[in-house]
Order: sequence, then C-alpha cells, then structure tokens
Amino acid sequence: MLPIIIALPLLTRSQRIAAAIDTAPASWLIGLQVYRVIGGNFLVLWAYGGAIPGAFALPAGLGDVFDGSARAAGRALSRVGRTARRTVAIAWNFLGIADLISAVSLGAMTTPGPLQLMAFDQPTC
Repeated sequence: MLPIIIALPLLTRSQRIAAAIDTAPASWLIGLQVYRVIGGNFLVLWAYGGAIPGAFALPAGLGDVFDGSARAAGRALSRVGRTARRTVAIAWNFLGIADLISAVSLGAMTTPGPLQLMAFDQPTC
C-alpha cells in the first residue's frame, strides 16, 4: 500500500498525467483491467487438489475474475453520460485497488514466514 500512498498525491498533481487521463475514454481505462481474469487460475489451483489455500484463492481469484470482467463494463460505459462514466470508472478502479491490496495481504498471511497468520496446514508456496 505504501507505493500507492506515495504515488497517488504525486500523480494527482501532474498536469501531464491529468491531461492524458482526461483524453482517454473511461471505457479504455476500465478495459485495461481485462488481463485480471488470469487470476481465475487461483480458483483452479485451489479446486484441483488444493495446491493453494482457499483463504487466499477464493478472495483473490474471485476478485480478479470480477475485475477482469471490466471489458463488459467498459463497453456499457460508452453508452452512458460523462458524469456516470466518471463515477463508474472511479468506483471500478477503487474496487480493483481494494482487490489488489486484499490479494497481496492474504498472500503474505498464507505464505510461510514471519507474516503468516493463517493456512498453516496448507501454505501458499
């Protein structure tokens, strides 16, 4: 979370980045998240033999698949007003950030090491 806390104020003050984001259609910004459907592999690894613990696989995998479905949301955004597009784009990005923080935190808590707090019988390795 530290990189986000440091970078967000810097990025929001940059005129160049603000101009680039303003010119890009909201549907493109959300559509960039389509690669996250690959996180469905966590669900497959958990379902077939429990290669990784469900405490990590379920929230991380389901969150990634949900965020990866952004392509459909991006298409729908191209048909609504500017204010609605902005609101949905902001909300979708906050959900994506929350999913990323959740996945990294759960990954750390289920991997053997000083931060492991759960999944002692079946750690993420």
